[in-house]
Amino acid sequence: TTNKATEKELELKENGHFKSILCTTCSKLPTQHRCQFELKDGFSHNGRTICGIAVCPNCCTSEGVWRCRYHA
Repeated sequence: TTNKATEKELELKENGHFKSILCTTCSKLPTQHRCQFELKDGFSHNGRTICGIAVCPNCCTSEGVWRCRYHA
């Protein structure tokens, strides 16, 4: 696993939400949540520049805040 979002992780549905893919940490649960940590060279989404790594509720390291293990 890398600490940068892949193109597949950053794909959006027509409504602007992320597509559901397997969590990049556990590879078990599908999720449409992405790490919301702001990065200068991140992915532009809803007016913010975020990490974008796919993270499921079980692997989310910060309760109530969607963060991957790299940005906990």
